[in-house]
Amino acid sequence: MGKAEKIALVILLAFGIVFGLIFRISLTDKTQGTRLDGFFVAEFPAVENLREDGSSARDYFEEYAKSIQEELDAAEFLITCVPTGNVKYDAGCVTTKVRVTSVIRGDGIAAGDVIRVYRSGWGVNYFTGEDRVDLGFSTFLLGGSEWLLFLSERMDVNEKRFGRVYAIPDLTILPAFCLEEQAKVTIKPDGRDNSTYVPLEPLKDNEFLAASDETMEGMLEYKRLIMERHAPEIGVGRDATE
Repeated sequence: MGKAEKIALVILLAFGIVFGLIFRISLTDKTQGTRLDGFFVAEFPAVENLREDGSSARDYFEEYAKSIQEELDAAEFLITCVPTGNVKYDAGCVTTKVRVTSVIRGDGIAAGDVIRVYRSGWGVNYFTGEDRVDLGFSTFLLGGSEWLLFLSERMDVNEKRFGRVYAIPDLTILPAFCLEEQAKVTIKPDGRDNSTYVPLEPLKDNEFLAASDETMEGMLEYKRLIMERHAPEIGVGRDATE
């Protein structure tokens, strides 16, 4: 390798390091805690615009609830927890800490434990002309309130570095259900490129993210069906209805 090539390589490596540091600082600043000020988030598309057979959003989400029953039944852990707001963004992997309030199913976790949970699909995107965050059509990642949460397994990671990390089933809608009544705000997307990204700020007090009132009601019906199915596990002290 000639001298000029070595110099060019050093410059390229230096540029890469500087870019990486700037991006990481920007990421840390913009996503500090769970404020996500100025971010856009994807709502679940308006189902009434997707169904050609004329069936309702309620029908759609009843079908969805049935389609994921087997996976939720197979989930190794079922807990109630409060997200602490300690979100970690690291090399494209997003995790958040939760404080366990009760263990309904599974061994090795106890009430009072603080664990970290991971879902494939959580992420931040700065390269679309607007800052976007993907939440799985749920506000669970934003922290606060008490939630029923399904966990598929304990992940095989370096626990000295990351702590105990548990995976959330990789489903279209995050399988987490708030045990407190939440807002039901919807925002109609502007229709650009069939995108359903809208400003996050007005939706922070929601449980679900939906692009229409009908879709929101369908998602709440999906929640009711899941809660009702697992009511014997959850216990009579938990309200399985809206």
